[in-house]
Amino acid sequence: MDITDLPAHALSSAILKRQVSCREVMRATLARIESVNPVHNAIVSLRDGDVLLREADERD
Repeated sequence: MDITDLPAHALSSAILKRQVSCREVMRATLARIESVNPVHNAIVSLRDGDVLLREADERD
């Protein structure tokens, strides 16, 4: 199962238990946006991925 398919409560629990890192979640989320958004065009504005990954690292 892809971590982007997890419900928010399960994802939060996995992060708290250190089963997955914030960086892994952010990387998976950015990859999902990149693969799905061209079809759905749902993301209007996206912050720089490197900045988002650095912020995720700060939270790990």
